[in-house]
Amino acid sequence: MQELTKRYCEFRDEVFEFLEGGEWRDVGEGRMTHDKRVKVGEWKEVVIFGSNEVEGLDYTKNVLKDVLPEGTVKMCEEGGGEVILSRLGGRARIKKHVGPSNLRLTCHLGVKVPEGCGIEVAGVEMGWKEGECIVFDDGYEHRVWNDSEEDRIVLLIRFWNPVVEEGEREGFLEEAKRRKEEDYRERWHPPKEEGEEWIEGIIEEGRRCAKCGVQGKEELRIGQRERFEIYCRSCGNIETRD
Repeated sequence: MQELTKRYCEFRDEVFEFLEGGEWRDVGEGRMTHDKRVKVGEWKEVVIFGSNEVEGLDYTKNVLKDVLPEGTVKMCEEGGGEVILSRLGGRARIKKHVGPSNLRLTCHLGVKVPEGCGIEVAGVEMGWKEGECIVFDDGYEHRVWNDSEEDRIVLLIRFWNPVVEEGEREGFLEEAKRRKEEDYRERWHPPKEEGEEWIEGIIEEGRRCAKCGVQGKEELRIGQRERFEIYCRSCGNIETRD
């Protein structure tokens, strides 16, 4: 990501101009991926490459297409990742969580970084600096905090782990497409009212997976034929409920 750091000054002004009036959405808006299990406080995003990407930021997009690792934009377009501006509000925290796979890595480029912000990945604490990048594997447990009164903003980029072969990429993208379709069904065909109480019970109880025994890694989703599935993010086990 050295080239990204070098060329940050070229698109910095456009990004800061956008920050003054751009439309921000809740992270994972319309999905069950990032809810109150994950965040405390305000956590917003603007999608640059990926689902529901924002109009504008044209110069920034062109620079990013030039400097991002090969295959990054394609991965975003096919639902396997995203390039976003991520805004964490003052006094907000993102609780410990893990990403879906280590086939991809995550880069954070500092855009607006007040004091009192940080990220911990696999027990190692790090911080951001404007115009500089940190790269980590979000397959490890990680958390983020902002103890200031100001917004913390980073440019977040998902890109392929360099050790991943082309064939492995295709398999991951197929799985990402499947999950994207499920997200769509969850957004436009939400559970009925009586089901919502049951959903909250499953989420809040912090169940242990029946297969691997890990606690708090299960999430509820709508699977095939509109049936509920309890999916374990630790081992991939799926339990179907009518």
